[in-house]
Amino acid sequence: MSPGRDRDGIHWTVASTFIIGTMVGAGLVVLPHALAQSGLITGLIVLLGGALLSAYTGILLGQNWLLIEKRRTFGQQGLQDPYPQMAAIALGRNAGIFVRILLCVSQFGVTTVFLILAAKNISSLLRLAAVDLDFCIILPAISMVLLPVVMLESPKDFWQAAVCAALCTLAAIVLIFLGASWDRPTCWDVAQYDAPEMGGIFLSLGTALFAFGCHSLIVAMYVPVSVYSYLVYGNSLSDDASKSIQTEWVRHGVTILITLHVTSALVIVISPVFHSFEKLFRVPNRLGCQRIAVRSMIWIAVLFVALSIPKFGVFLDLVGGSTIALLSIVLPALFNMYLRAAHQKQKISQFGVYSLATWKDVLTHTPKVQLLLNLFCIVLGAVSGLAATYSAAQSIFLDRCRNPVLLAAIYTHPGSTNRPTNRRGCLLLWGKLVDKDAIFRRNLYKIRIKFFIHLHSFAIY
Repeated sequence: MSPGRDRDGIHWTVASTFIIGTMVGAGLVVLPHALAQSGLITGLIVLLGGALLSAYTGILLGQNWLLIEKRRTFGQQGLQDPYPQMAAIALGRNAGIFVRILLCVSQFGVTTVFLILAAKNISSLLRLAAVDLDFCIILPAISMVLLPVVMLESPKDFWQAAVCAALCTLAAIVLIFLGASWDRPTCWDVAQYDAPEMGGIFLSLGTALFAFGCHSLIVAMYVPVSVYSYLVYGNSLSDDASKSIQTEWVRHGVTILITLHVTSALVIVISPVFHSFEKLFRVPNRLGCQRIAVRSMIWIAVLFVALSIPKFGVFLDLVGGSTIALLSIVLPALFNMYLRAAHQKQKISQFGVYSLATWKDVLTHTPKVQLLLNLFCIVLGAVSGLAATYSAAQSIFLDRCRNPVLLAAIYTHPGSTNRPTNRRGCLLLWGKLVDKDAIFRRNLYKIRIKFFIHLHSFAIY
């Protein structure tokens, strides 16, 4: 067995490529907008603080695994779910189940973000070729194209996708720097920098937590391109920083590269969710009807959420502030304290039997400096995550999605040539319709009445 390669697994260099390829791209295009929301000084504090926290908790994750390896529970065999196993060993079986669910929700959310971003970019690219297809049509089309690919067994079967995603990200960084440099003489003098608001700071915090969720020291990639883009374009930056670039071929080149990145990465990101549900339903580890049924249902669920909340920037903040804040900041520090205390407790035990540590054991056996650092990470990660989650949820459900449109791309008034320019969602999940056309409202009202009549009749039957 070659060094760095687990039995029936992949080499650590390939694993590192998977991490970079799946996590870097989306954060790259949204972090400049995070600076526009929070201001330069506050934004830099948020970005650098997020990078340092992620680097420290990434080291803790490595220490946690080394403590687990000392128990020789798994020998040299690889695991498909090391994080839930870490939680179970540190805090018990229920903690392992909780982390498994949290991972599925997180990966589901990241996949949704990538799918929305891919559809947005492809829609803008098609308009260059005079093909005016609506976002709510492109999104299901992309899902159908990717459906056969997501049926592959595991990431080791499509490691080329991770390499493609990583290379596209590096090329996109170069092009963003190039485009911002060419725009500097024109845009720098007229750029405006408004004072940050508290809500924008919390949203930028969610973006930073999402971007640095891979525990990599990619601050050298993120911070320079984010700061430079913000200084050149100011508050004109949108959710996707590439849209602010004035040189057309550079802007389109970045769009193509980011699209290639996210379409390659989302196939990898959704894989743990598939495996968790297949394990739950005891699906055979081969391509068959059961695998196709389970993965198709999950893929349809991703599509449904993407159609419901097509504003990928705010949804990214929601995912970053909720699940990724827990998985990348809070839980590594918490598990480290309990695993270290349990290890020390086992060493001084008369029979050397491993048992779960208690809070008293944590206070007794954890070095005071590390205890304070870990508690600081837990408190800061929890408070920051809650604040970012609240701001993103408020932006989604109150500000941006107060009036979503019911299948706006499919059902439109026959005499109308105008499409909604500020669509809140492709599916009507709550609220009222935004359309001043009385005929259209009346037709939609009739559809609703008929739907509820049929639903009531079915219930009685």
